[in-house]
Amino acid sequence: MELISATDMQLTDSEIYTVMNTDNHDVIYMTEDGITGLRQRIKPGWYIDTKVDGIATSKYTDMVFKIPDGGVAKVYQGGSVNIVNAPFSGWGSINPINSPMPFGWKRMSYFENLDRFLPGDGTIAKTWQSLFNLAGQIR
Repeated sequence: MELISATDMQLTDSEIYTVMNTDNHDVIYMTEDGITGLRQRIKPGWYIDTKVDGIATSKYTDMVFKIPDGGVAKVYQGGSVNIVNAPFSGWGSINPINSPMPFGWKRMSYFENLDRFLPGDGTIAKTWQSLFNLAGQIR
């Protein structure tokens, strides 16, 4: 994964990014495999091209944005997030009704409830907790 300056490059239809940050603050992200931390930051004016499961922005300190599988997100001033469909994604459009996990702004209780009701090892909330912990450090 390489950070790419959105200001140094003009995006074309062949460019694939998963999260673009146009906010004045860093965006912290969690990869699809659950990795998050201080190294997973997108500086203002930059974008990444790795698959991302969720992001924390300057908009909230107690909520994170769940990105749909294969989704592409653009972060705007103030930390607002918009899911951007094709042409830039290369993965086609996202149907929120068919998404395995609804996307959008989520509180920690959402992931804790998933652990209670979904079969598995109960680690969904633990995986997301690290992103919530870092959300308060953005401002």
